[in-house]
Amino acid sequence: RALSLGGPQADLLLAAHLERRADAARAATGELGPWTRDLVEARGLYETSVAKRPSWPIGYLGVLRTRLKEGDLGPGFDDLYRRAASLGLYEPAAQRGLLDIGLIASPAMDDPGRSAAALVAAAALDQQPRYVLERAAALATMPVPARLLDLPGPGPAVDGPSP
Repeated sequence: RALSLGGPQADLLLAAHLERRADAARAATGELGPWTRDLVEARGLYETSVAKRPSWPIGYLGVLRTRLKEGDLGPGFDDLYRRAASLGLYEPAAQRGLLDIGLIASPAMDDPGRSAAALVAAAALDQQPRYVLERAAALATMPVPARLLDLPGPGPAVDGPSP
């Protein structure tokens, strides 16, 4: 339905729906199982969004989030993160998503990727200190699978105001 409505965000709306459906299935069963294809399809739609709007960081966040949930931190992940960070460093919703991904993925990133994550954390600490401290504390106490599930998707969790 989202794609039939058209508009510049139709692909993001459908991708977010598919990603949330896969997250709900994982939360209910402890595994993705048949919902893996939803996550793969969501990633493809996020990649389409990036191709259509290469200067908008939210699409990059979707690609990064789905790759992280798939366990794909391989080639290109750090470059995508750095590109998203360069575009969304001072945009609050993008900054929150970048912070979450950076807190989780930075140990697996290369030096430039870790530097970008540190830059995002510093900017977020300056602009959204409460959010940074709450997320860092929450992520430090959760097991890794829960961390991956707790990443916000587009919509109120990412686009809404900071707590």
